[in-house]
Amino acid sequence: MQTLRLAAIVVLFFVGLALRHWKVLDVGHGRRLLTIVIWIGLPAVILAGVSRLPLHSQLLWLPAAAVLTILIGCTLALVVGRRLNLEPSAYGAFVCCFTALNISLIYPFVFAAHGAEGFAQVALFDLGNATMLCTFGYLLAARLGRTANSWWQALQRLGSFPPLWALTLALIINLFALPVSAVALDTLQLLGGWVVLLVPVALGVLFDGRRALSTPALTAVGLHLVIGLTMAVVCAVLLGLPGLTRTVAIIGCSAPIGFTVVVLAQRESLDVELAASAASLSVLMGLFYIPLTLVWLG
Repeated sequence: MQTLRLAAIVVLFFVGLALRHWKVLDVGHGRRLLTIVIWIGLPAVILAGVSRLPLHSQLLWLPAAAVLTILIGCTLALVVGRRLNLEPSAYGAFVCCFTALNISLIYPFVFAAHGAEGFAQVALFDLGNATMLCTFGYLLAARLGRTANSWWQALQRLGSFPPLWALTLALIINLFALPVSAVALDTLQLLGGWVVLLVPVALGVLFDGRRALSTPALTAVGLHLVIGLTMAVVCAVLLGLPGLTRTVAIIGCSAPIGFTVVVLAQRESLDVELAASAASLSVLMGLFYIPLTLVWLG
């Protein structure tokens, strides 16, 4: 079942490619699909998932590793992007490629290898990832886009980002153990899961093979992979994490570029095609190296 779900994501990407090739959908349609994900899909998934996460102090290295990976990536991207002499919208999209990890891609692999316990630990890693996406990542995207001329305006834009409100509400529910219907959360998760499937379709519509092989896209994918692998080594060697936690940290840090970076690029008027091409290429690579890494880690 997990393999079929993963295959479905790949198929949906190629469906988007075909729809654009046949001129059924164009770039404008792809961006509108991402808008639906911003307002419905991401908030539903975040609220349903984070509100039920098992938050244990001994596992705090997992969200911390996600936060550190994103911070290092964005810092290096700001420097490297300048050296590429990109136009402002392309530069912003390049940096945005480092604001989120594609943890949704590793869920099925870790669940198949380590069951429910592995899934829960991946969800905890994803808490750090989601927090960065809804705060620092969005602030950075808003500042680099043409929608905010100052950090204060970027902060105001952040306040209108629906996933942030969902994350805040989910953390309140979780930390204060507020009674929420399990049926309601399950329904939200199901709804959000279906809506988020619009992302690979949108990626296919927005994907430009020529852009994927361009210097900015290849540089983004390569730098992202190097940073992820370096952080994975740090987690494995320096932190002394135990078995399963060590595995989740390594796989999480080396996850591909998140689909959600395309959502940020679209919302903040950045180069969506560059972000989509880099994210798609990174994910296609991840389909190969993530399962191989899990097999190697045992």
